[in-house]
Parts: sequence; C-alpha cells; structure tokens
Amino acid sequence: MKLPRDLLLHPIRLRIVQALAGRPMTPRHIKEKLHDVPQASLYRHLSQLLAGGLIQVVDQQPVRGTVERTYALVEEAVSLGEDDLDGADAEDPSRPANSTSGPTGSATARCRCG
Repeated sequence: MKLPRDLLLHPIRLRIVQALAGRPMTPRHIKEKLHDVPQASLYRHLSQLLAGGLIQVVDQQPVRGTVERTYALVEEAVSLGEDDLDGADAEDPSRPANSTSGPTGSATARCRCG
C-alpha cells in the first residue's frame, strides 16, 4: 500500500483531494470540476485514495441499477508535514529529490485542505 505522501503527491489525486475539500461529492460532481481527467482515471484514483484511507464513502444511493457513492475527505489523513516531504521529488514522489534527472531540491507541494 502506498503512503499518504505518495498518494497526495500525484497531480490528479491532489486535484481530487482539493475538489473534495469543504464538501462531500459524487464522482459525477468531481468529474464536472476535473473535466480534463478521463472517467476511468478518476475512478482508479478515487479507489487508490479510498484504499489509502484519505477519503471515505459517506453516502450511497441507488442510481439506474448501480450504486452512486458520495466521497468525503478524512481530514486528519490529508495533511502533509515537512517530514512527509523530505526526500520526495515534486514531479515524481517515487524518485529521491537528489536524483540527477528532473528537478532537484526538496518538494514544495502542500495540501491545504480545510
């Protein structure tokens, strides 16, 4: 399982978290805010955030033979501190910040979600 830092430092997942800041949303509403993200990618990233404990299902409603879930942030799980960011590359969190390719220095991404 990925660490919360690794989940949050992905650009699409960070945008999903930012969209959910302040109010629960269904995937349809998230898709309206992130119109450039393909639907399959959105569901994959929601699944990863859910498995990582960063979001939770707060409601389920039957819609046309399926179940539409409403997601909300797990507020205490979506904050990153300096320790989480040390050694992470903002472009690729799986690569150390001192890597010879890509940006150097420590990551500066912050999630201020609430």
